[in-house]
Amino acid sequence: MKKIIFGFFVITLFLSCEKSENLTPRQNKLIGIWQNEKYQFKNDIEFISYTKKDSLDENQYALVIENDKDLYEIKYNSKCGSEPMYFQKIRGTYEMDSDVVLIQTSNWRGKQNLKYKIIALTDSTLELQVLK
Repeated sequence: MKKIIFGFFVITLFLSCEKSENLTPRQNKLIGIWQNEKYQFKNDIEFISYTKKDSLDENQYALVIENDKDLYEIKYNSKCGSEPMYFQKIRGTYEMDSDVVLIQTSNWRGKQNLKYKIIALTDSTLELQVLK
């Protein structure tokens, strides 16, 4: 009887674990809520920096990386900047290849494929270079 209970416990333990073994250390750092978006141009190259947050700040752009492939953006969605202004959650996916991140989303403009190079990634900051 003890062997059956122990076997059941071991099987339950293995089946209930999340599949995070696919995540690289870099992806683990990338998972989270990124806000306080800042744009900067250096020699005609566009950079975007973010700060990692514990929770979403309302009415503000956010890039939320959920796991090893899924994300969503909180984006401003209104007619030409006129009132009422509201934000929309846009689901998407991402792929990482070394320091390059490809983000795929869909919105009213259609499908978007965005490509970035990770310049810096710490526990609290993310700096990306926009790739064309």
